[in-house]
Amino acid sequence: MAEDLPNQAVVLAVHHLVLTLSAYISSKCLFERVSYYFHRCRLWQWFSTVDSDRSGAITAPELERALINGDWTRES
Repeated sequence: MAEDLPNQAVVLAVHHLVLTLSAYISSKCLFERVSYYFHRCRLWQWFSTVDSDRSGAITAPELERALINGDWTRES
C-alpha cells in the first residue's frame, strides 16, 4: 500500500496538468473564435458603409470618399 502512494500522487499530478492544459486550450480557442467573428463583423460594417450604392463592390469613387472623410463613414 505504501508503494502505491507515490504512483497515485504522480497520476493525480498528471491528471491535474492535463485538465489545466485542456482548459487553457479551450479558452484560447474560444477567444480566437470570438475575435474572428468580431473582426469579421467590423469588416462587414466598414464595407457596408463604404459601398454606398449597395452593389457588392467598392468602386474607386466610394473608396475615395471614405478615405477623404477620414473616419471611414460616408459624408452627409
